Amino acid sequence: MSAFLLFESKEIIDNEKMEEYKVQVLPVVAKFGGTYRVIAGNPSNVEGDWYPAYLVMLEFPSVEQAKAWYDSPEYEPLKRMRLASARGTGVLIEGLPAAG
Repeated sequence: MSAFLLFESKEIIDNEKMEEYKVQVLPVVAKFGGTYRVIAGNPSNVEGDWYPAYLVMLEFPSVEQAKAWYDSPEYEPLKRMRLASARGTGVLIEGLPAAG
C-alpha cells in the first residue's frame, strides 16, 4: 500500500537555504523509493477555506518506507535545513491498496 507525504510551505524565510535543500534532497528521496507527485506554487481552492501557499507531495511504496526516509540519518541534516528555511506543515497519508 503506497503512502504519501504532503508538505505545505506557508512561508520561505531563507531562499538560498531552500534552493540548496531542493538540490540535495532529490537523491535521498529516490534512495528510499520516493517519487515527487506534486510540486505546486499556485494551488487553487475549489472547496472550503484552505488556501495553501505551496504544496509538495511525495509518494513512497509503503508507510514504512516513507517513515524510514523521514527518520533516516541521510535525511536528518536536510530536514534541519528545510525546517530552518521555511515554516509549514506536513502529514503522512496512507494510500489505497493497488487495484487488482
